[in-house]
Amino acid sequence: MHSASRGDRLGRACRFHELRSDLRSPAGRGPTRLRRALVAAAGLALGAACAACGSAPLGGRAARGQEAFVVNGATAPAPTNTVVPVDLVRHRVDPAITVGIEPAAMAITPEGSSLLVVSKGVDTLSAVSLATTSVTWTTRVGLEPDAVAVTPDGRTAVVANYGDGTISLVDLRSHRVRATVHVGAQPVAVAVTPDGARAVVANFGDATASVVSLRSRSVVATIDVGAEDDAVAVTPDGATALVGCFGDNTVVPINLATLQPGAPVTIPGGPRSIAIATGQTSAPAVAGSEPAGSAASRAGRAAYVASGNSLWPVALPGLVVGNPIIVGHPAEGVALGPDHRYAYVATADGYLVPVDLVKGIADKPIFVGGKPYAVVVAR
Repeated sequence: MHSASRGDRLGRACRFHELRSDLRSPAGRGPTRLRRALVAAAGLALGAACAACGSAPLGGRAARGQEAFVVNGATAPAPTNTVVPVDLVRHRVDPAITVGIEPAAMAITPEGSSLLVVSKGVDTLSAVSLATTSVTWTTRVGLEPDAVAVTPDGRTAVVANYGDGTISLVDLRSHRVRATVHVGAQPVAVAVTPDGARAVVANFGDATASVVSLRSRSVVATIDVGAEDDAVAVTPDGATALVGCFGDNTVVPINLATLQPGAPVTIPGGPRSIAIATGQTSAPAVAGSEPAGSAASRAGRAAYVASGNSLWPVALPGLVVGNPIIVGHPAEGVALGPDHRYAYVATADGYLVPVDLVKGIADKPIFVGGKPYAVVVAR
């Protein structure tokens, strides 16, 4: 994430977020080709050490919906190349999966058979079979890919490339990049609308969001949001995109019909990621002073924002911010379990924290190692 202004955070309370600064700030990244060469060299030895256990099938694996995958991120001087599976029933870490150097983000294909992983150290997108936990194919995308989303039909992966200000549209049948679209500076997050027609891209470097037509493969709108926008999610009705702005401590709604931003809401600590729950769920923990229930949450419509050391519930569609659920660790990524009873927060200090959304409390953290900053839950 992050633009030259990231250095200004040294005086802020959220010091832990500098763990990723060298990956994304121009000053910390240095000449891109040199950085990539150093990372690749360091990763060869690491990859050899991890290969024996990384591609092995997992014994006694959890059922779908009971397994999470955590990007074992790290700073450029100490790159990693693994994704860590976590059994959510046994609270157990299973053998790591070896992928490309500096994995940055993941997405699961709609049918639930593959995990897509972007690796910014080697500029690739890889597919991991969830049946065998082995990489089935890898393709090169843009420079320093930092986010990935999948269209609902499962045909296209949309990869945001931080290093060159583009998105790559990857055909998941041929495993080839079919189009490259220029967006804003330093794109770090992407979400696809439920109809598969558009992608919304958060451009960390210029405080904008790009709305891209996936049919015409062109930008249809560039919208000013807030400083250092670092997260994006789209509501299941396709009406609204929520953009989390780390630098402003805000979430900004974008009306996807009018392509206009709405009034921002404050989320202390700096939003890092957003997960959205909809429909009737078993997770009523949103608004006001109630620790485990409100009218909005009983309808099951809420966004959950990982920010600071907490998970912040936000009722939809009115964007009413509820009381934070204290995670107790620097929150980076968040994903919801299948019934939305639990959220799972990846933290920059090496943990995956289950959060009981009914009780409004965090459960015992699961140590996964490294510096996690992204998590997905298998469906």
